[in-house]
Amino acid sequence: MSTMIGMDEPKLDFPNRREHVRVYYPLSCMKKFMPVLILHSRSYQVMDISEKGLRFDNPNSNLIPTSMLSVVLQFPDGSTVSVMGRVVRRAPKQIALRLENGIPYTRIMSEQFRLRKLVVAGAISYNGR
Repeated sequence: MSTMIGMDEPKLDFPNRREHVRVYYPLSCMKKFMPVLILHSRSYQVMDISEKGLRFDNPNSNLIPTSMLSVVLQFPDGSTVSVMGRVVRRAPKQIALRLENGIPYTRIMSEQFRLRKLVVAGAISYNGR
């Protein structure tokens, strides 16, 4: 079971059985600090990422097919990561993908470091997720 060290994981009503480190993005965070997922030329707010999965905000989640999706993650520094994944869960206004070719571990760690620096600087907060 892994989570982002130094950051409180959202409270769950079930045990966290995650295999990979997960980076949670505060929903109240300014968009300039958030990565976006690009699918069919549309951008969506990323909610969390791990090496083998991600979750993103989508007000029309029923319009996204369950087939294999090819998406691009664009990070605030301008870098991108192309991934492929399948929809494994839909919730109101959000979609979770299980990735076939995942997000590099080095990117996950650099995102954790970047977010910690923003928290220390007071630019973002995980309170009131």
